[in-house]
Amino acid sequence: VSKYMLADLPSYVKRKKVIPNLVDTECFKLERKPIKGLRIAKVCAFRKGKRIEDLLSALRIIIDKYKIKDVHLTIVGDGYLKEFYQNKCHELNLDSYVDFVGRKSKLEIAQILNENNVFVITSTNETFCIPGIEALASGMPVVSTKCFGPEEYINEVSGKLVSVGNIKEIAEAIVDVYQNIDHYNVNDLRAIADRYSAKNVTDLAIKVYQELLEEK
Repeated sequence: VSKYMLADLPSYVKRKKVIPNLVDTECFKLERKPIKGLRIAKVCAFRKGKRIEDLLSALRIIIDKYKIKDVHLTIVGDGYLKEFYQNKCHELNLDSYVDFVGRKSKLEIAQILNENNVFVITSTNETFCIPGIEALASGMPVVSTKCFGPEEYINEVSGKLVSVGNIKEIAEAIVDVYQNIDHYNVNDLRAIADRYSAKNVTDLAIKVYQELLEEK
């Protein structure tokens, strides 16, 4: 589903092609309205490798170092590390700045994304990261670690890439995106997301099958 995975295929696989994950981009194209303050969103499973603790630590830096008080983080998801992340949030004295909202439907996530202005990925490794595309489809820039999959769609037009585990860099990138939020054009963000729309991915898959059938 991504170029880095293609490169990992064994050498005896002679013919290789990337067919990315299919994303229902249309569902997330709600009318965006002005958002007051820094509103951060994260959608992921609560498991090892997602590094939500890094985002929480970065949020503490945003508040203390950058003096941004009008800030809130909404975390969508669930999993076996939920209690760990909630305890980390409490240790950092961030309870009033963070909402753990649990699992949500696709339509509910679309509404949540529409109420935020920066999406963050802090993972160690992502093969693709569908929530990143959903965020772009909603019109949000994305701050992501260099965790492979998202590197194929995050650039200067769509957000910022940072080093895995570098909390200071994560905080700096979030603040930079927020302070330059007008630099990110909603239509440009959605155009990137639409590369992974149902039609485009389906057309690509059909083309592959047609080529094989013609050879046969």
